[in-house]
Amino acid sequence: MVPSNYNSTLGCGLIDFMSLNNFSQFNNIPNSDGRYLDLIMSNFPGVDVSEPLELLSRLDCKHPNLLVTLQKTNFQPKKRTDHNFYRANYEEIASDLECIDWVERFSSCSNANEMVTKFYDELRLIIDRSVPKRRPSKSKNHKWFSRTLIKLLSEKNKLRNRYRKYGNPRDKFEHDLLRSRCHKLIDKCYSDKY
Repeated sequence: MVPSNYNSTLGCGLIDFMSLNNFSQFNNIPNSDGRYLDLIMSNFPGVDVSEPLELLSRLDCKHPNLLVTLQKTNFQPKKRTDHNFYRANYEEIASDLECIDWVERFSSCSNANEMVTKFYDELRLIIDRSVPKRRPSKSKNHKWFSRTLIKLLSEKNKLRNRYRKYGNPRDKFEHDLLRSRCHKLIDKCYSDKY
């Protein structure tokens, strides 16, 4: 089912949204007016829309009951990688950018949007070649933790480990003080964020 209403801004907006997210519309069951009001959109194949044999709710002629069936797929989430710009080869990036004949590259473009798209495509290729990738490290801390709080928690853990190892009462006293400060700072960081 391909949308075809290009005459209204709302229709164009829906079509742009579907294109941007690689969505397809799967509902091919019209209502009593011959229109498709209930859209079933997905960006993966294997969606089947049919009329159910048994009704779960009362029948509405403007919104017919639909049975949506999804094929079982073994979906494996992509392992996310980030570019490690600290180890990038910036000389190579600069050299690659200087070698590009931008006038020639943009000559086939009819507007500024196409030029921007072409520029970003070239830039992505250069970055993929010159910047190594890494797996992002999983942080044990919440996103709302401040740097000060993270440092304080680290100090508190060091004191706890030192007290366990040597049994010095002074380490226990300092640990308890830091723990109290950590609790107050956690409350402050949380309330600042939320």
